[in-house]
Amino acid sequence: MKRRHFVPAILVLVLVSLTGGQSLTNVLTVEVEGQTYGAAWLGPGAFGGASGLVSVAQTKTWKGFRGGLPVSEAEFYRTANYFDIAEKAESRKGTADCLTWGGFGTALVGLTLLAVAAVKVNDSGEGQPGLAVAGGLGALGGLTVELVGVSMRGNLTPASFAVRVAEEYNQRIK
Repeated sequence: MKRRHFVPAILVLVLVSLTGGQSLTNVLTVEVEGQTYGAAWLGPGAFGGASGLVSVAQTKTWKGFRGGLPVSEAEFYRTANYFDIAEKAESRKGTADCLTWGGFGTALVGLTLLAVAAVKVNDSGEGQPGLAVAGGLGALGGLTVELVGVSMRGNLTPASFAVRVAEEYNQRIK
């Protein structure tokens, strides 16, 4: 566990013991650029957090926490009973992984074909234009697909929406 996630987890355990075991382990928070949002009702500095709007409202780079422990975007939304968004987030992650690794594999095959075409030219002195073209197209196509997959790795929803969901959920369980 990373050190920065360790402190909120200990804070949750202390808060749970101080409040008689109430359900603080289910509190949802959102970390955006090192600042934690979503638990304003616990008081200033709870979970190391702040309240109010996220300054970079449209950023899709955020991390969700439940009870101070990191959770996936899908699990974050499942906890808050946003099952449709959780399903879309999970699907998006699966698609991104498939595109990334499929593109990477295709690019490797293309580069291998290029290498084979180069070796054949050196051995026989005759070119293998078909093999070289197939290798080049495979490498370029694979790289393009991989980049599309990598670009999909951000969160499905902007941080401002995640903060709003966390605050609404935390108000319901209060």
